[in-house]
Amino acid sequence: MLSAAFAQQDEDQSAREEWQAQVDRARQRVEQIRREGKFVVQENQPGQESAKELARRALDDEDLRKGDVVSTESGFLRFEGILPDNRRVFSPVDPGLGLGK
Repeated sequence: MLSAAFAQQDEDQSAREEWQAQVDRARQRVEQIRREGKFVVQENQPGQESAKELARRALDDEDLRKGDVVSTESGFLRFEGILPDNRRVFSPVDPGLGLGK
């Protein structure tokens, strides 16, 4: 029983040492990047394209109900309904007048 406890303790110690080595390597990479003046570029930076995609998804949302307001890059749009040909109808919302009709 005692040897099993020592074996588990050794295993835990090895896992801690491996984790600490990973942390140390990551710190070294960060320091090297700082010394070299490099900057890490995020792959998923929000940009104009993703804003357009978000607006498109909001405008196509199946859960929209008459009167719901959607924010887009060009302003707010109020959902008016769906025409018989399945086109969605939106009207611009004047920001100076508020959201009420």
